[in-house]
Amino acid sequence: MTLDRRAALRCLGLTVGAALVARASACSTTSTSPRPSRPSSPAQGRPTPSGRSTPSPTPEATTTPTVPSTEGLPVAVHDAVIGALLPGPDAVPSHAGLLEHDLVLYADRGGAPVAVLPGRNFLRAPTVVAAATTTGEWTLVLTPARKTLPSVAGPSRAPAQTAAWARTSDLPTMQPTAASVTVRVAEQSMTITTTQGQRRHEVGVGQDSTPTPTGVSGYLQARYVDPAQALAPGAIQLTSLHATAADEPYTGTDGGLIAIHANPNPRGRASHGCIRVRTDAVAELDALPLGTPIVVLP
Repeated sequence: MTLDRRAALRCLGLTVGAALVARASACSTTSTSPRPSRPSSPAQGRPTPSGRSTPSPTPEATTTPTVPSTEGLPVAVHDAVIGALLPGPDAVPSHAGLLEHDLVLYADRGGAPVAVLPGRNFLRAPTVVAAATTTGEWTLVLTPARKTLPSVAGPSRAPAQTAAWARTSDLPTMQPTAASVTVRVAEQSMTITTTQGQRRHEVGVGQDSTPTPTGVSGYLQARYVDPAQALAPGAIQLTSLHATAADEPYTGTDGGLIAIHANPNPRGRASHGCIRVRTDAVAELDALPLGTPIVVLP
């Protein structure tokens, strides 16, 4: 049984706490924590100081922006299926940042909200948001959720990456992505590009029946160490990409997350979609900031 299959079987039905302590596998976990609410608007004006004989000036009239209600909206996390999301664009993410609050997502610029990207991820850390393109008041961001399940999509294949529009003013401080990861499935290679140059590594990829998705770009969304994985030392790098076949890797058996993780023999087409690397490659990936784009080529 492969590392990916054993990992996926272990992950089914577990809570986030158990997954991070002992059962997390080659690829992700679910979140049981509530979404943090959006910060409230600052109060207008100031209270009158005690003992003052004259009233304080009347505050000037202000216009408070209308904040759409997020009540009842689906949460765009790794195991969510949200049909209103857009397929991932051809553009590679150019900027990334850490959310400070929930981010409202739209299928159309100026339309009704369709989902929420939570301010905290399943590790209870700030969620990474990656932007593909900005057109004035609107920015197209990538999400870790799925648009449809591979078992439902059939031969047309489910999108490996999803996207949605967000108001540019709702985004946190965004930094340009100065590094990138490029995987070439046919070559079974991974190139890490930074400002210091490029490093190429041999990798293992998905089997023909459970392929690593190609012709798509995503981003590194999270990483964590699983002490229970003797065959995968170092941090497991979770991407925003999903398998396009109705199989693992994580969580479960229908289009799980694609991860990059260590394996003692990474070469070959042997995984359930994940990308297997040696430990030295894991160390280099650890040095990259979350939000770094990953491009998977045929």
